[in-house]
Amino acid sequence: MKYLLDTNALLWVLENNHLLTKKAKNAIVNDRNDIYVSIVSLWEIAIKLSIRKLELTKTLNEIIEEMSRQFLHVLPISVDAIRKIQMLPFHHRDPFDRIIIAQAQADNLIIITKDQQFDHYDIKILW
Repeated sequence: MKYLLDTNALLWVLENNHLLTKKAKNAIVNDRNDIYVSIVSLWEIAIKLSIRKLELTKTLNEIIEEMSRQFLHVLPISVDAIRKIQMLPFHHRDPFDRIIIAQAQADNLIIITKDQQFDHYDIKILW
């Protein structure tokens, strides 16, 4: 299976946070699954760290290094995903989340997220 981590799930994986469900954690650690992180999640983390809206135990560089160690693949934003964004209804206005949703649609990925706003879109979700 191919999964795309929402930013919240990524942070909880890297911080070993108890908020990550057992079902989500099992999918992430299963070596038969491909786990992706959108480049937009790294962008979101960088912005929120710089404006002090987010505090973490790891730096952005440590997050990127840890992603590599855990075999999490960075997913670039494709032209197909950009096209999908234009067609998304505005159930959710967060631009980072909208890109993640469009990427999941464009690349047929299952999103691992706790965000219930994602339920309004034509995507598969695991939580």
